[in-house]
Amino acid sequence: MLGRVEGPAARVAALGFSQGTATVSRWAALGQSRLHHVVLWGGELPPDLDLAASRDRLRDVHFTLVYGERDEYITRKVVDGMVARLREHDIPHSVRPFDGGHGLDEGVLRELVART
Repeated sequence: MLGRVEGPAARVAALGFSQGTATVSRWAALGQSRLHHVVLWGGELPPDLDLAASRDRLRDVHFTLVYGERDEYITRKVVDGMVARLREHDIPHSVRPFDGGHGLDEGVLRELVART
């Protein structure tokens, strides 16, 4: 049975993988739910997402950018660009590379769950 998460103490995290990172980014910036942690795994912040317009809301969200060091789609250069955008708008973030390609890594996923 699904329950409701309500109240000021509710802590909600979301993970978007690959193309799903655009959806979860928009949800954090524009949705009605308040997220406290967003994991963008193997995908980008959408270039058309106006971080300045959502800055106040996104400052309450911590973004973790996860990428495989052998990912052919999301390279360190792409991640550096996302970091620059987040830093420009004072949006909390961290980067978590792992030894792998364009896929989920069980160890990193467990690490993120333990921190959330």
